Amino acid sequence: MNEEKSLSEIYGENTNFGKIILSSDGIEIQGKKLKNVIPDSIDIAAFGNKTMVACCFVCDEFSLIPSDSSD
Repeated sequence: MNEEKSLSEIYGENTNFGKIILSSDGIEIQGKKLKNVIPDSIDIAAFGNKTMVACCFVCDEFSLIPSDSSD
């Protein structure tokens, strides 16, 4: 008997990265900036009432961005 489960039930809260910002300056994920990014692929799709972003990339550094009070 297969019971349907939500993604959060399957993977837990560790897969929730919050805000992802893609800009000409680079990629920011959960308050951290990736430097010297080489994008492999970025796929964006609707997933119910959420947006699903699947991405693969290589970067030199994953560093904390200073907090910005304008956010």
